[in-house]
Amino acid sequence: MNSIVRYLALTTAILASVGSSTPATAALVQYTYTGNTFTDIYPPGFGDIGLNISFIVEESLLPKNGRAVLDVDDYSSGRVPFTFSFGLGQYYKIDTAEFYANPNNAGVDPHFQTYFDRSARIEFDTDAEGHFSGNWSAVLNKHEYGRPGLLGGVSISSSAYSFSSVDSAEFYGVSGSVTGNPGTWVRQLAPVPLPVSGFLFSFAIAGLGLRKCFNRQ
Repeated sequence: MNSIVRYLALTTAILASVGSSTPATAALVQYTYTGNTFTDIYPPGFGDIGLNISFIVEESLLPKNGRAVLDVDDYSSGRVPFTFSFGLGQYYKIDTAEFYANPNNAGVDPHFQTYFDRSARIEFDTDAEGHFSGNWSAVLNKHEYGRPGLLGGVSISSSAYSFSSVDSAEFYGVSGSVTGNPGTWVRQLAPVPLPVSGFLFSFAIAGLGLRKCFNRQ
């Protein structure tokens, strides 16, 4: 029985070691914005709709008491990596995966194929700890082109400065906005999953140890 206890203790120690050796992604935070229902929408009766914005970033990379700029089109050495999701109620959602899976117009002949122009940018002030604070703005654009020209697109924008704010969107012929009635931001730590390899390694050791112990009995 003492051997079983020792193997379980070893497994626990390995799990703790794997967890503590996880890269510094523990600093990842997720900010989520839930906008209020649009007061002006066309066509009328389209339904309950408002903006939803979410992004995950490592706060240690953000400036302190400064202005953070997260831009998918920023390819400089000072770029701050982030993942994002923009949505319009239950009707539409676009996120990082779509942006990076198909770079703008890569390998596309605009004379014969449709092509996209995409952009996503989030800006906000930060406090002394690098946390989201104060003035902010966010904008996403996705436009589809082909013959004879613009075929459609999605534009989502939201901003809040001092006491004024506006959310607006245009989605393939549907447009809406709400002014002076800001939504709310929520900050929470982003989940950091323990590497699968660590679990498998630990459970393998535990299984071998227990088997050896029981075989001795």
